[in-house]
Amino acid sequence: MNASLRKRLSGIALAAAGLLGCGESGNVPRDAPPAADYVSASDFRRLLRESSQPVLVEFGVMSGCPRCDAVREPVERLAQELRPRVHVCRVNLAYEQGLARELGVRTCPTFMAFQGNRELFRANSSASAADLRQLLDDCLGRSAEAAEP
Repeated sequence: MNASLRKRLSGIALAAAGLLGCGESGNVPRDAPPAADYVSASDFRRLLRESSQPVLVEFGVMSGCPRCDAVREPVERLAQELRPRVHVCRVNLAYEQGLARELGVRTCPTFMAFQGNRELFRANSSASAADLRQLLDDCLGRSAEAAEP
């Protein structure tokens, strides 16, 4: 099966599974954005295990989804602003359907924040970059307060 057909079938399978609902075309990311890289499921799990920072992850698709396209630039700016306090990454739903099911991701984009393997919050596509920043600041503030004697 050629790569183009495989990409289209992947998008169709996601839409049929109800994970997308956003017009995913099955396109593959060609160049990962500099501040928020695409990661595989195994890299994502390793990042949660090894990172001392909170991890904000966007579950979405590279292109073909108007909602994913709309948040791309704001999330990129947010990733640059939050570095090095928070690690921001993206998971491509076209390739990581198992991880999406495991974490209960049903729409795209979905944002989730983790500290270690513990989920701090999740937000859907209606969350703005300012909303995500506030949720992260709240979580970081609680973490700092918990660490103080």
